[in-house]
Amino acid sequence: ALAKLAAENAAAENASSCASEQACKSSSPDARSPPSQKSPNASVVAETYEFCVTPPALPTNLPLGVASGAAGGVVAAVGSGAPAVANGAHAASEPRQLLPNGSRSPVGHGRTKGARSPPLSRPPSAPRGSSLSRSRPPSAPQSNSLSRVHSLQRIPAPNTNCRNSGAGTPDAKTRSPVQTPNRSGAATPIGIAQARQIMKLAQMQHGVDSKEALQAASQLALQLEEQQPSSEEAGTLLRRVLAGFETLYGSEHEETLKAVNNLAVFLDNSGDGEGAVELYHRAVAGRRRQLGSSNPYTLDSLYNLASFLVHSGDAAEAEEVFREAHAGCLSTFGANHHGTLDCLARLIDLLEARGACREASEFCRQLQQGRQATVGAHHPESVRTLASLASLLAAADEVNEETERVYRDALSRHEQQFGLDDPATLELTYNFACFLERFGKPAQAEALLRQGHAACEKAFGVNSGVALGYIDDLAIHLEAAGRTAEAEEFFKRSLAGREQSLGPSHEDTLRSCGNLAVFLDNDGRGAEALQLYRQVLEARQTTLGASHPKMLESSYNLAVCLADQGLTEEAVANFVPLFKSLEEHLGPESEWVLACADKLGELLRDTGKLEAAEEMFRRVYASRAREAGADEAISREVADAAYNLAICLTQQGRSGEAEPLFRSCAIGYMRADSAHDPYTLDAVFNLATCIEDQGRLAEAELLYQATADGRRKSLGADDADTKHVESVLLSLRSSSQMSAAGKGKAAVSEEIQKLLKELGSVDAQSA
Repeated sequence: ALAKLAAENAAAENASSCASEQACKSSSPDARSPPSQKSPNASVVAETYEFCVTPPALPTNLPLGVASGAAGGVVAAVGSGAPAVANGAHAASEPRQLLPNGSRSPVGHGRTKGARSPPLSRPPSAPRGSSLSRSRPPSAPQSNSLSRVHSLQRIPAPNTNCRNSGAGTPDAKTRSPVQTPNRSGAATPIGIAQARQIMKLAQMQHGVDSKEALQAASQLALQLEEQQPSSEEAGTLLRRVLAGFETLYGSEHEETLKAVNNLAVFLDNSGDGEGAVELYHRAVAGRRRQLGSSNPYTLDSLYNLASFLVHSGDAAEAEEVFREAHAGCLSTFGANHHGTLDCLARLIDLLEARGACREASEFCRQLQQGRQATVGAHHPESVRTLASLASLLAAADEVNEETERVYRDALSRHEQQFGLDDPATLELTYNFACFLERFGKPAQAEALLRQGHAACEKAFGVNSGVALGYIDDLAIHLEAAGRTAEAEEFFKRSLAGREQSLGPSHEDTLRSCGNLAVFLDNDGRGAEALQLYRQVLEARQTTLGASHPKMLESSYNLAVCLADQGLTEEAVANFVPLFKSLEEHLGPESEWVLACADKLGELLRDTGKLEAAEEMFRRVYASRAREAGADEAISREVADAAYNLAICLTQQGRSGEAEPLFRSCAIGYMRADSAHDPYTLDAVFNLATCIEDQGRLAEAELLYQATADGRRKSLGADDADTKHVESVLLSLRSSSQMSAAGKGKAAVSEEIQKLLKELGSVDAQSA
């Protein structure tokens, strides 16, 4: 009976190997598929498989305006074969971010873009009159911006001929073992019951702690993980296997290291990151010593470790490990091996995430060559990689004919492979239009969008999701070009089309309504926008619930619009609960929380609640300062926060506390922009006011003079701001206090002398 079972097991192992190969060819793009092709140490009883890693599920409460890949820490392989929409599901209706010119398209990444949320823009110049009533805009994202809405109904056909193109849902089984050597026999897959029986027989024949019994226990653990992920029994078995091999062979044996890797993957999939990373490092170090850096098993462990580091947010170390894994795969398997290409794809994602787009584009060229050599130029993987290359070239400021050619080639292949109504085709078309406008070809950009809209309208209908998607893109494009009348017509067409096809309460309809509200708000028609903001908020309260990210975004838009319309009390009443909710769901350091705190502080200050306003401004300043760390260069974000806090302190008569803040933000603005930038001169003017309040009139005079000189150069002698500071300076010089101070020796502090020197103003000592 034992011999019969052993023979059946050998046949089952061969079947598992075949199934493993197929699984590796159809695993999801986020699965960590190891690059090795074979496993040493075959066993008569049961081959010990190694686990691949399943990435953690994405969080459902994503931060507002942040792509899900960023929030969840998941980086999908570039050019993966996964369709842009999960098989068997409709296209996501989540709005795509309106990407800046030359930014990279998410085609082929499997990332869902959040609401378009660029940083708040700075006003072009200082306002008239005294600067003490002015707040700096926060550098956090702002939600009252246009989002592109996609509500496409096409379901792409599954890709069955490319690696990494399998199930696209988080619940899909993506774990697959490293392939084992093929053996002859019938392809009958082994199940949990058979694996359990084999383990019991091995224990009876060879002993509980024998090599054969431990390998059979590993096989059972694998089967349990396949059908019952993260089961307690599987974890118990894997720990027992590791302890057994350590006792039999020591901590550095190949079987022990294999057990270390398996337990690491299990802990990773179970959410025990601390335990997993320790074992990943142990497996890598041990296999380097025992097998060498280029051994397939060493490369497997490197790949698993790097993937874990990506998911845990340690991008710098992940990049370093992926570079090592890529170099090893390149030397061991060659440039066109799937393991080499997988490592290359992950490296591209990491480089892009840290802004190294030029190096990423060079790697993407290599990836594209490898894809074309292995699966052909028109394969979905090759097409998506080509689209990524175009976007990376644009992001690397390669605004030239070559990038345009790559874009056109990618778009042509994309339309042929996936169709006009594929969400990624629409995204790629829009990004190409942005590139053309950046390349000085706005007419071609508009023509491209109109051509796409006409084709989709003819093929799928006037109110089809893809046709309305092009309407959105055209509206945003026209608004950016200053053609507001035409843009408004398209925004209204988009809203009317979705109301007719989806109904007034559908989320896509509400996003179109929000876009129109933002447009009207930006066009100075706040009263009309306010009505639409209220409409969107009321509808989302019913459909999404109070804590949904889109609900919080709508609340923020409404509160800001209320403030802009002078409805301060109602704005504060909206901001206070919104601030608490954002802090609860996103954390105290979130950009949205800081933006809300800044705006709430401004409103509280304007209503005379200075202590409450100070608390808000201090929170923002402290967070910005912590983020900057020990860096001596003051960023614009820190300078903005310091400025707002200093204004609030000055209004409370605390000029001594405000002085160092004004001094630091003046230096920050000067180094970020110039000595004659309006923000720099505002800070210098307010610093002079603080010093004057403290009776240091000679220093105040020098600072007022520097402000007047700067404003004459930047704004002109007839500008109201220039005349204002000259009037203040004249008043100071004619005062009796100044006359009395002039009789004695004027002392100018070292800090003020340094500031005046950087401003290029009059030397303090000679003055």
